[in-house]
Amino acid sequence: MGSALPAWIAEGLAESGGWLDAAKFARALAESRLEAGALALALLPVAAARAHAPVSGFEVGAVALATMKGGSEALALGANLEFVGAPLEGTVHAEQAAVHLARSHGAQRLRALALSTAPCGHCRQFLQETEGAEDLQVLLEAGGDHRLVELLPHSFGPEALGKQPALFGGGSAALRLRDDSSDALVRDAFEAACLAHAPYSRSPAGAAVLRADGRSFTGCSLESVAFNPSLGALAAALSRMAMARTPGEAFAPPVRAVLVEAAGLASQRVLSEALLGAFAPRLALEVHAAELA
Repeated sequence: MGSALPAWIAEGLAESGGWLDAAKFARALAESRLEAGALALALLPVAAARAHAPVSGFEVGAVALATMKGGSEALALGANLEFVGAPLEGTVHAEQAAVHLARSHGAQRLRALALSTAPCGHCRQFLQETEGAEDLQVLLEAGGDHRLVELLPHSFGPEALGKQPALFGGGSAALRLRDDSSDALVRDAFEAACLAHAPYSRSPAGAAVLRADGRSFTGCSLESVAFNPSLGALAAALSRMAMARTPGEAFAPPVRAVLVEAAGLASQRVLSEALLGAFAPRLALEVHAAELA
């Protein structure tokens, strides 16, 4: 991050796992004297520093400008996350990480996304799932301001399967945890499952992971109309854990991992077990079933 930016911005992002709420974002704009897009671009190195890319060696950062309820704006970082020995489908792209983090904090939609490199086709399709995708601005570190519709012409969108883009505005699913567990981490995973975006499989899933220091992180499944670009719940939870590292801190496996999913047309269990088996081979995935209430 450039020396012109106040040090508290990077410190605040480290403390919050990559999130600047509306009040802190407004303060950052005022003190940096930068326009929102310029600030997002200036923070790309901070985002990329949280990447974990042992397979590709290619570290990518993303910074999302998110609109909150009431019209205020906040900011979310994202970075790519890879796992040696796991299926490549378990990879989390920087764009996905930023979108999931913004959504987890209650964002209503995305206005712009700053990237350290042009988005791959996988991410362009994933972003197509968001409301107002045709107006989403993509800002590149090397220069250039593009609308997503320019980067993804003749797109295949949710409408093709009779759905509407609702990655941010879809609401919560009414689920019931079958075993009614009172375990805190299981309940965290269940609450994440209630927030999942699963209009195609109708199999909402949530995950929660526990770090050795006792801090927990959750993730929910975010499906894409093209299926393959979907983000899995466990991968999303691990992404949030990765984003909460301090610069230079190694990415260590969790000490517990829980998956909660409802039976539908798909299941995340096999891929989640493969992902966890590669990253934390001594750790068994705890799986709990949910159902529509």
